[in-house]
Amino acid sequence: MKKVTSGDKDADSLSSWSSVGGVHRITLESLAFPTEPVRPRRQRSRAAAFRARYFPGTRAAEWADWRWQLKHAVRSTVELERFIRLTDDERAAGAAGLPLQITPHYLSLIDPDDPVDPIRRCMVPTRF
Repeated sequence: MKKVTSGDKDADSLSSWSSVGGVHRITLESLAFPTEPVRPRRQRSRAAAFRARYFPGTRAAEWADWRWQLKHAVRSTVELERFIRLTDDERAAGAAGLPLQITPHYLSLIDPDDPVDPIRRCMVPTRF
């Protein structure tokens, strides 16, 4: 059995594995975790910017609480227009009475200016 380590010229620089008859086995050394803690990104997330703009004064603990999210969920197209620019089909779906409930967290993930945003397409009803 040939043992190949990260110091060998044939080895991948990120792994340590052994080979027997063409079958490769991963060893524990190849599953090493980083020794330094991962530092959080310094830039504000889209959710944090959304929360600061539309729900000022809301603490992170409240934002993370599912009860708070449901209490502040958007349930009509009139409310929804406060957060995103609606298309005519989305307004018509609201006028037709299609059900709607979107939590603030999900609203923070939607691009307000993109009518084909994937999360928006899943959450905001449209008329066909």
